[in-house]
Amino acid sequence: MYFYGIALTKGVFGFVTQQSANTYVMTVHSSDHKVVCTLTNVPPITSGLTNTVNAACSAPSGVGISLNTVVNVTGP
Repeated sequence: MYFYGIALTKGVFGFVTQQSANTYVMTVHSSDHKVVCTLTNVPPITSGLTNTVNAACSAPSGVGISLNTVVNVTGP
């Protein structure tokens, strides 16, 4: 993840859960825990850079929103 305002870039890993139809929550963190965030998309899921994702982070502390995110749902 990249945090533009503080020039912080970290590789993250975590897991995804389905909260409800077309709503997914991704919980991620970096190995050093300098990034710990929960990302939630706002339905509906659309094609391309047209989705909204809300971010809530405890590290670095803060909240944000991306209005131009790709959300790709795959699986069974």
